[in-house]
Amino acid sequence: MELLPISSDKRVQREQVRLLYAQGSIIQILGVVSSFIILAILWNAIEHSMLFIWLCVNVSIYLVRLFYVKKFSKIYKTNFDINKWKNIYIVSTFISGVSWGTLALFLDSSWSASHQLALFILYVGITAGAFNTNSSVFVSYLAFYIPPILMLLYSTIKQSSGLPYELVFLIIIYMILMYMTSLKFHNHLVNLLELRFQNEELATDLKLANNKLSHLADIDELSQIHNRRSMNKFLLQEWNWHHEEKKPLSLLMIDIDFFKQYNDTYGHSEGDRCILEIAKILKKNIRSDIDLASRYGGEEFVVILRDTDELEALNIAQRISLNVLSKQIEHACSEVSDYLTVSIGLSTMIPNILDEEVRIFDLADSRLYKAKENGRNQIVYS
Repeated sequence: MELLPISSDKRVQREQVRLLYAQGSIIQILGVVSSFIILAILWNAIEHSMLFIWLCVNVSIYLVRLFYVKKFSKIYKTNFDINKWKNIYIVSTFISGVSWGTLALFLDSSWSASHQLALFILYVGITAGAFNTNSSVFVSYLAFYIPPILMLLYSTIKQSSGLPYELVFLIIIYMILMYMTSLKFHNHLVNLLELRFQNEELATDLKLANNKLSHLADIDELSQIHNRRSMNKFLLQEWNWHHEEKKPLSLLMIDIDFFKQYNDTYGHSEGDRCILEIAKILKKNIRSDIDLASRYGGEEFVVILRDTDELEALNIAQRISLNVLSKQIEHACSEVSDYLTVSIGLSTMIPNILDEEVRIFDLADSRLYKAKENGRNQIVYS
């Protein structure tokens, strides 16, 4: 059996403090209303001047507490000082508990049975009512319910005429019961909050892992640009979007000239560096937020250009071709240049049928084939 509250980390403690203040405004207002109700109930049992003093003190305490609740509501989403705001609440709830407890000091045998019963009902009510709002931080509930119950116990024992000692026993039992119930609630809450934060961490880790897997599934390992699978999805999406918007979509099919001979001459490691260099050039010449550069397979690449007419696409294709040539990557086995070159097939369409993206791809592919047939190191379009 647990007799002490379990410890928690700062994340849990911060949430516990937030829960303390969550219902603060309503609780303080109810406290003020309850004070006036008790004034009316005990009007004939306690000297009026003392009762008024108690009322003023009790209402003032609740108004001060309300002020701090409102102040906390402005910062509860920030990285607030946990200990400061927890201690403010504990101290204020302790003072409130002492204030309510002072009513028990007025209890004597001259009170009518109805007034005595009203006082007992009051203490049972306020301590039970404070359970839900204060038990998120165990000490906070102790700070509130112990003062009035101890003062009630003291006043009960001191009665010269002698209230039944069974009542004293019941008060002690009630104190123990509320202690154990509050402790159980607090520890259960801490466990739930820890589980919640663990689940949030797992969800975050899972999301990151899924994003990483999605990235790995869509990115070509060597070139670090989009792969064929990713290109196919993007092309279908863009084709249908351009169909709806009635705008031109352009696609470049790019092939490194005599790449097999390049690999045979310089080795596959140099071939890989060549692929990576072409990928960098493609990324540099597109709008990264709306266009897509991809490695289709081997030495072939595809570039998809959103809302781009043929003339604009031709300018981009020419820049890519010139950028590759300007790198002056030696290619002794090329039949068209001493340096690495590319052939490009360009197609531009305003889609008129949904889900027929293969048409623009096939057209660019056929034009790439023509560029290679015509001697390579060139761009073929309309």
